[in-house]
Amino acid sequence: MFNLDNYINPSKGQEASHKGIPMEYRYHPDVLKAKGKGRIRYRGPRYDAMRLSTLMEDAKSFSIYPNSINRHADYWKEHKKQLGL
Repeated sequence: MFNLDNYINPSKGQEASHKGIPMEYRYHPDVLKAKGKGRIRYRGPRYDAMRLSTLMEDAKSFSIYPNSINRHADYWKEHKKQLGL
């Protein structure tokens, strides 16, 4: 069973709120709800050295980033606090 909280980024100083989420969960309702508060960045191999980002079809996983660190920082801090991180 998928639990988005298993992918919370515990590292301080990084912008991603969740990272390393497998692509099979891209359209899971919990991910879609979290995406409403942020943006998705795809992770995986880049087949063109000049490309700065990974395309969705090439991605192995993805990360969720808040829209604005200042605007949503309190939300993510509270969310991590609830989980004891």
